[in-house]
Amino acid sequence: ALAGLINIVTNRPTRTFESDVKLTAGNYGMVGLGGVISNSINDRSRFRIAIEKYSDDGFMNNDYLGRNNTNGHDELTVRAKFDTDLSESTQLKFTAGLIDVDNGYDAFSLDNNRITRSDQPGQDRHDASFVSAEVGWNGNNKFDLIGRFGIANSDIDYGYDEDWTHVGFDPWEYSSTDRYLRDRATSTAELRLVSNPSHRIFRETTEWSVGAYLLDQDVDLRREYTYLSAPYQSTFSVRRIAVFGETRSDLGGDIRLTLGLRSEHHQSDYGDSENVQFDPSDSMFGGRFAVEYQWDPSTRVYASLSRGYKAGGFNTDGTLDADLRRYEPESLMNFEIGLTRSWSDDASLIRASIFRMDRHDVQIASSLTRVRSDGSAEFIDYVGNAAEGSNIGVEMEVSTHLSNQLRLFANVGMLRTEYRDFVSASGENYSGRDQAHAPEHQYSAGVEFSIAQGWLVNYTLEGRDAFFFSDSHDEKSRAYNLSHLKIGYETDQWSLAVWGRNLGDKDYFVRGYYFGNDPRDYYTARAFTQLGEPRRYGITFRYHWR
Repeated sequence: ALAGLINIVTNRPTRTFESDVKLTAGNYGMVGLGGVISNSINDRSRFRIAIEKYSDDGFMNNDYLGRNNTNGHDELTVRAKFDTDLSESTQLKFTAGLIDVDNGYDAFSLDNNRITRSDQPGQDRHDASFVSAEVGWNGNNKFDLIGRFGIANSDIDYGYDEDWTHVGFDPWEYSSTDRYLRDRATSTAELRLVSNPSHRIFRETTEWSVGAYLLDQDVDLRREYTYLSAPYQSTFSVRRIAVFGETRSDLGGDIRLTLGLRSEHHQSDYGDSENVQFDPSDSMFGGRFAVEYQWDPSTRVYASLSRGYKAGGFNTDGTLDADLRRYEPESLMNFEIGLTRSWSDDASLIRASIFRMDRHDVQIASSLTRVRSDGSAEFIDYVGNAAEGSNIGVEMEVSTHLSNQLRLFANVGMLRTEYRDFVSASGENYSGRDQAHAPEHQYSAGVEFSIAQGWLVNYTLEGRDAFFFSDSHDEKSRAYNLSHLKIGYETDQWSLAVWGRNLGDKDYFVRGYYFGNDPRDYYTARAFTQLGEPRRYGITFRYHWR
């Protein structure tokens, strides 16, 4: 993946009783309550249920409405899992859940602070339900069969006050809201054959897996916008079919070779109420070739060459011309070498890697501004394709125990990016410029120590260099450093922690725009920014039963 990949694997049901309760409270009205229960039903079946509710007021104060919760959060997640052994050779894993998000959206300030003036704050709602099943069969002595199937349905409601102010704010004002209502239905299926560890191929040296993947997705959109005479509507569907395979071979001499290939066909259909239609069809492929060498029991080095891709798609936000609605697939080649070493029974660890990515038909987050006859403007975010790009970087992770009570840790990343042969939608030549949201360095470092039995203190400092907010203008964030502290007490059954994030209450920018939206300066184009999280503090209690 372009910037790495995070794979979140939630816990499966346990064969013995297990339960957790977690309660969190903090400033800005933060309250969180979560619970988990897991147990066996009989000798063959097990279940696990997890529920979490979270809410806070957000970090914005609406000066016009006299409210501090117009950008608040109200989120509920429920997940249930059921595992059963249908026979000695067949296992079934079933998961179902729902997500109920009812957040406010009032995030834009004319003065680049946390004070808003909107009279029609927006919303960011997401109601989703999902089910999935995995069937595993190991009745063959040469391979195992795994089938995965999933269905997810989502209703998404996102909207905001486009003028950021209220009626009567300024004689040059305008008043507008923009709202996007989406219905999304997604189905997936995967079938995979995995070699049995006792029956490898090529003289018992090579493990293998082959499979096929199918995705079917339909999205319906209704846009309700003040400046449209009738709601804008669009529909698009995506069909993906992929086949893949991988081998992992022991070549002897502690050398291991991995070869993986994936081919995917991507078919889309798009149509909207403005009679714009597309039906692109793309065939893409990716793969990975990697060599690992186990230098000694504590040291592993590797080198890999891989090709990845991102499918194309459609822009459905904003009043865009037909030629900007669609964007093309992107591909990249990545070369990486790295090392992992541990010392003293894993008490100390270092991971380091160097990589170079060459990107083709880069998908970038662009923007343009449409000026209306009344002098106001519509700011439109959209995805487009640049020409070429390169990313070169170094990453390092270090963790060491100086004693049984003291641990030091650090993560450091250095990155150099640039575009080649890239001219923006406004005609600016950005060849040689850094890519957006790509700081040249970022880090996280800290110390963790036990001051007495059960007591734990963790102090972390993190920071990043300045970066461009967008590939459409020259506004940049400032470099910043943040500090965090956690003090806790733990036993085998319960824990209590007091924590604080951004202890210095530093203002730092995470997003930035460049256009005109302030009637006080007659809608002159200038920078608008959004601030990151302010100082947060709270207390978290957890109790565990077994």
